[in-house]
Amino acid sequence: MPKRYTFLASCPSLDGQAIQAMEDESSVVGYRTMLRHCQELKEIARSLCGYENSSRQGHGLTLADDWHVAYRKSRYDGMRCYFLVWSAMEFVWVHEDDLKEWEGFVNPSPTKTPFTRGPSH
Repeated sequence: MPKRYTFLASCPSLDGQAIQAMEDESSVVGYRTMLRHCQELKEIARSLCGYENSSRQGHGLTLADDWHVAYRKSRYDGMRCYFLVWSAMEFVWVHEDDLKEWEGFVNPSPTKTPFTRGPSH
């Protein structure tokens, strides 16, 4: 099954009210569900959050093993999304079909370019 959710941005680059609504309407999912659906999850966790690739390396905390990280499913600004909460920041992935309809998306490769702001509200 292809990963259909594309990284959008982290909360500082997104609309605060939309983030709050997303949080309020969210349901809990697991790490494996996020990994199955979200593109570049491990790469983003490694580059932005400092996690190691695998616990098999024998050192460092992994995203999967960090019990402080929460994984959720919801909607951001009407778009289906998954997000993780790390250090009180939300990192949001949205469904690629919904993203095509969203005006202002400008960050298709978050591991290579800085975050950019989506549509203004």
